[in-house]
Amino acid sequence: MANQKILVIDDEQELLSLLRLRLEKAGYTVCLANNGREGIQQAKEEFPNAILLDLMMPGMDGFQVCKKLKSDGETSSIPIVALTALGEEESAKKALKLGVKTYIVKPFDSEMLLSALQEVLKVNIAQE
Repeated sequence: MANQKILVIDDEQELLSLLRLRLEKAGYTVCLANNGREGIQQAKEEFPNAILLDLMMPGMDGFQVCKKLKSDGETSSIPIVALTALGEEESAKKALKLGVKTYIVKPFDSEMLLSALQEVLKVNIAQE
């Protein structure tokens, strides 16, 4: 999984820093976005191999971000992993229906996150 670029979109600065460290340690290149609009822009500029997306953000929430990314030909094929505090089944169903590949509830285990990320990256490579 060398040279894989991951875009993390989350409004929590502490979590962005933590995820950057953990993902870089695992060998990924990491891009960060503090909100939905910035995340969409970064996805178009950086074309990451996968996106870790918070669903609860002020302004444009993760559901809206996902809808925009999946409806845009440039970004529609990028796999999205939802990282969220929304644990209820309805939110998960809504996210999966919008095109999220994996739904992970915060707080999460970083090994589980890395495993889920590797899985969506493998599937995406196989589909290309």
